[in-house]
Amino acid sequence: MPTRPSQPLAAIMSFTFTLQGFALQVPPVQPNTAHPLSITQQIKRRLYSYRPIANTKRLHKRLSIMPRQRPIPIPGRDFFVGVNDDRVPKLVFGYPVTNRHVVQPGIEHQNPCNVLNYSLRMNLKKRSANGSSQVIPIGPSVHWTFSDDPSVDLAVTPMLPTQDIFDYELIPTTEMATQDLMKAEQIAEGDAVEFSGLFIQYSGQTRIEPIVRTGILAMLPTEPVNTTLGKPGHVYLAEAHVFGGNSGSPMFVNVGGVRGLGISSQNFKLLGVVAGEIFETENLELKITTSYSGNAFANSGISMVVPVDDILAILNSPPFKAQREAVVATQPRP
Repeated sequence: MPTRPSQPLAAIMSFTFTLQGFALQVPPVQPNTAHPLSITQQIKRRLYSYRPIANTKRLHKRLSIMPRQRPIPIPGRDFFVGVNDDRVPKLVFGYPVTNRHVVQPGIEHQNPCNVLNYSLRMNLKKRSANGSSQVIPIGPSVHWTFSDDPSVDLAVTPMLPTQDIFDYELIPTTEMATQDLMKAEQIAEGDAVEFSGLFIQYSGQTRIEPIVRTGILAMLPTEPVNTTLGKPGHVYLAEAHVFGGNSGSPMFVNVGGVRGLGISSQNFKLLGVVAGEIFETENLELKITTSYSGNAFANSGISMVVPVDDILAILNSPPFKAQREAVVATQPRP
């Protein structure tokens, strides 16, 4: 990820609507070598987040739920993943990725709320009369796909706003730190991580403002761990201070640096999705939380990350493959 791709996915000129979502025709764009972005700037440009009514970098989602018959907004974040198809040049499928507990509030307590509506808030490339961001109502009918594994706190849907208007970037599947890549590159505890999330105390009035935090991989468990959905599953643990507003944020790991006998420059790839933090109670107990409010004696500084392999499992599932095949079949071949 923070190594800028030679063909950045920067503009969408047309799209094909299908029952499952959008397929996008992306024109070639020359890389901006005159003003290369820093690693931190590139990480910020990959965040697409949500929150109540307004505020957060690039993509904002508002959920209205019905507790005690009174609708309230719930904030959240996500980021876009791009899937290329080599059979049709410039064809890219886009998918917002976030946590299941973000789009289905209460599922982490096995008591999901009734979602009444979704909306997105995104930064604009050009400032309008109403500011530098825009809230896009998308209605209650958006279909989120969850993992077949009930422990995996992920949600994915096919959708992509035009990049001519909105300021954001896709994360290609080629920029993911899969388990195979991590094994090949000898990624281990102590390697650097960064994530970009929502700072709910200040997320921007006219433009979504992300916060970037850094840390290290703390544990790569080989045994099941209780996840944010309360079920044993496979996750990563990072020593990167997470708090309410960071769920659904993309976390990246440095696969560069000193590797065995070789040395390379920093090269951050998507590690997974921030799902929650582990806090310490006044009784010195460690517990997992995804909440914005409550009582905690201290944040342990340990965050829980859903691996990118679980994202790929959804994107490569039969329904998603069938949707892409249907679109490819309608495209002219060179």
